[in-house]
Amino acid sequence: MPALVTFAFQHDAGRLLSVEVAGSGTLSTTPGHKFFVVGRGWTVAADLRMGDQLREPDSSVRLVTSLSELGMPSPLRVHDITVDGLHSFFVRTSGAGPRDVLVHNCLNLRLHEGDRGAHTIRDHVDLTPQKAVAKAKKDLEDHPNTSRGESSLWTDFDTAQQSVDAAFRKWHSSEAHRKQLQKWMQKTPVDSDSAAHLLSITVRLDTPGSLGKIYKANGDVRDAGNTVTIVLKRSAHKGYMVYTAYPVD
Repeated sequence: MPALVTFAFQHDAGRLLSVEVAGSGTLSTTPGHKFFVVGRGWTVAADLRMGDQLREPDSSVRLVTSLSELGMPSPLRVHDITVDGLHSFFVRTSGAGPRDVLVHNCLNLRLHEGDRGAHTIRDHVDLTPQKAVAKAKKDLEDHPNTSRGESSLWTDFDTAQQSVDAAFRKWHSSEAHRKQLQKWMQKTPVDSDSAAHLLSITVRLDTPGSLGKIYKANGDVRDAGNTVTIVLKRSAHKGYMVYTAYPVD
């Protein structure tokens, strides 16, 4: 079944790696692009090793037989895509016997958790209600002039991932928002960890119902609404990633 490409991002790459797959051909990729390696999970291309097994659509595997750096006299323009509704997808190798191998999509929360501080799961999925209240208290103490003294939790991980996908899809359907995203990526350093360089978007989903709970510093709790806040962070090899995401009223 065809899937919609919802975002395409172009950038210049100073390095490219050639990954040769047994009986399949080769892939040229940026060092930071992730492949699914059997026994190791999602692994950036720079960390691939000869003998690693890459997953195919029928669950069979193909061995990595050669890794090399492609010589480039100047940076090369490369293209990244986001595929609607998919957390990962397959790309085809080139060569006499092309095969498909599994690569990642850029909104996958599990893939990016912990990457340069990304913390959706840590702070908005895995916390107990007691720890959520404690977090709200600490935020209020640390930032008395800006904090609302609240901490929100998703109902569960699946709700978080599905809501992020749906919210971003709705937000990104606007041409003005697509231009905003592109402009932000062009102006923001790819390696910046400054809070000033984050992009925050808030979207009310079309489907009704609560997405989780909101805990206050005083212990009060209420149902979150069907609105999602997503905070994006620039990423050198993906264009952007989800830094954090949580339900709001």
